[in-house]
Amino acid sequence: MTTYIPFQVDLTNCDKEPIHIPGRIQPHGFFLVCHMPEMAIIQVSSNTAAHINISPDELLAQTLPDILDNTVIDRITAAWQANTFQTINPTTIQLATASTAYNLIAHSQQEHLLLEFEPFSPEISTLQFYNMISHILQTIQEAATFESLFQTSAERIKQLTGFDRVMVYRFDQDWHGQVIAEAKEEALEPFLGLHFPATDIPAQARHLYTLNRVRNIVDVSSQPANLVPLLTPPDNQPLDLTHVVLRAVSPIHIEYLHNMGVAATMSISIIYEGNLWGLFACHHYAPKFVDYNIRNMCEFISRIFSGQLPAMIAEAEHALEAEFAAVNETLREQMSRSLDIVTGLVEYPVSVLNLNHSRGAAIYFNGRLVLQGQTPTANQILDLIRWLNEQDIKPLYYTDKLSAAYAPAQSFTGTAAGLLALPISKFTDDWILWFKPEKIQTVTWAGNPEKAVTIEADGIRLSPRKSFEQWTENVHGKSLSWHPAERKAAQKLREHIVNVIVQYTHKIEAVNAQLKKANEELDAFSYSVSHDLRSPLRIIDSYAEILLEDHADQFDKEGEKVLGVIVKNAVKMNHLIEDILSYSRVGRAGKIYNQLDVQTIIDDLIEFFNEAEPNRHITYDVHPLPKVRGDRPLIQQLFFNILSNAVKYTRSVEDPRITIKGEQHGNEVVYTVTDNGIGFDMAYADEIFNVFSRLHADETLYEGTGIGLALVRRIIQSHNGRVWVESAPEQGCTFYCAFPVGEKPG
Repeated sequence: MTTYIPFQVDLTNCDKEPIHIPGRIQPHGFFLVCHMPEMAIIQVSSNTAAHINISPDELLAQTLPDILDNTVIDRITAAWQANTFQTINPTTIQLATASTAYNLIAHSQQEHLLLEFEPFSPEISTLQFYNMISHILQTIQEAATFESLFQTSAERIKQLTGFDRVMVYRFDQDWHGQVIAEAKEEALEPFLGLHFPATDIPAQARHLYTLNRVRNIVDVSSQPANLVPLLTPPDNQPLDLTHVVLRAVSPIHIEYLHNMGVAATMSISIIYEGNLWGLFACHHYAPKFVDYNIRNMCEFISRIFSGQLPAMIAEAEHALEAEFAAVNETLREQMSRSLDIVTGLVEYPVSVLNLNHSRGAAIYFNGRLVLQGQTPTANQILDLIRWLNEQDIKPLYYTDKLSAAYAPAQSFTGTAAGLLALPISKFTDDWILWFKPEKIQTVTWAGNPEKAVTIEADGIRLSPRKSFEQWTENVHGKSLSWHPAERKAAQKLREHIVNVIVQYTHKIEAVNAQLKKANEELDAFSYSVSHDLRSPLRIIDSYAEILLEDHADQFDKEGEKVLGVIVKNAVKMNHLIEDILSYSRVGRAGKIYNQLDVQTIIDDLIEFFNEAEPNRHITYDVHPLPKVRGDRPLIQQLFFNILSNAVKYTRSVEDPRITIKGEQHGNEVVYTVTDNGIGFDMAYADEIFNVFSRLHADETLYEGTGIGLALVRRIIQSHNGRVWVESAPEQGCTFYCAFPVGEKPG
């Protein structure tokens, strides 16, 4: 046979104390357990002799009909068979062996009938009960604000019960509590605003508060009455007293109340959406028993209060949501109107900052970072975004203490102690971030929460703290929390952004289709015109040369000069037509992509330029060049045009030098062609890639058609690459050509 050893509780294990099976009751009443249906009394409290002059041993030899009259037995039997005791609780009885009346409260637990006997107090008349409830209901329902609801409810419970102090005690997300309203006797020290650590009410106690709305501890100094026998027959297991009003109190909690100087308490649970939201905590400084009917009225008040709470919370949230929804709609209209996401969010009087109560915001979109309001630096935000990209965030991230999760944030709590981060899309690294600055909070505790235990003189036993003097703590590194309406508004903004992007995409697709058609028509026209111009130009060139060769003696010097101009310009025009044909051919011709040996292409081009200008001595510094994937004729044309540019613009330099390099950087291969020629002003860096753009007007020294670099850009764009240039007057220039690695151009 297993011997039952009662749980030994101290502050090292009080969070695991099985407070629902204490094996004893509060002594102001007595308790019986009967086995049904025979009604044999199998377990009693040890204090029955003090209440009804019958010892536990005598009762254990009897059945329930031996001590209760038939009318009461009939009511209990009917309730047992109906499996509900709501209609009979409480039943007032007068036992022959007792000098006072008792309220009988019955419960069922499997085959056991649990009977509690509490002292009877004169009942409130039906009219009094109706008037009190009506008045309480009216005053609570008329409360216009949270503060008035809390205060009015505390005052009504104090008036009804006569406790010295009634507090509204609210739990936070960490189960710390704060007194948010208080009704008290004038001479008492106020507890309003004080915080209490979560350890004051452990988890198992909070669970029982959820199950039982009202709990009365009548006399903190009384000695509890044990159950006899300690274990319940026939299974010899501890009896579950969860729903028993007389259930004894944890010795740790009794000691805690002693240290507070409280003699009696009553707690009334406040339930919100099925969870424990807070308590009405009632304190008295002398023993105090609250009659069953009064406790029922207190539970009724709790239900009224709990019923008002959702409506008031919903109303406040609805007002805030409506405010943010109006801002969201304005932002949507602005984004649609401006055809730019960032412009729509920051360049109007209503901005992304109006969507919540933040002080600063950052938008990172398409590689562009825009800051608004009070924010960390751009580099700090970019580092933060990199960290966010490493997290699994769905659908958004928010915290009122960023530094606890992201250590670098400790350096900018003044602007960003709190963060609300919205990923615009799971497929991109685009974000909208909102920041709240540090809000240094002064928390006044009822005693130092870091010293919630006391070690006794022997150095072994731990007991609850003895000091409840106010202790102030400044909380740093935290911001105001993010309201659910703020989080909801951010998610709605993402929907608007996605919808606007879809609208943009449709518009861009339509425009692109039109541009594609126009470009195709323009390419066809350019090709046709250029092709048709070549025949008459050849005739002009041929006949001019015939005149010069066969009839030169018939022309004077002026005539020869005119014919020379005709030949020269015919050649120039032919080169222009060739370039135009090449430019249009990039968009028209089919391409064959292969892995190309750029080193060979460059070597062939250098040989060509050396042969073309044998009297020049250009130094070519060619570094090892990686291969590239592309269309050979186009890549040859690209490097020919860039090298041709370098050869041409180094003519006035005594020691011309051209350096060609190629390296892989990440997902790109970047080729550079650097010369020490005449260079140009970077103000024209973009212009030189336009068709017919020429920065140097001296055509005798720097011949060209103005299409070569435009052709370079078109070729590299057809390979999904990019091109740019760096230069300065008289300091040469460097062309950069970047091609994607391993990607087939589209």
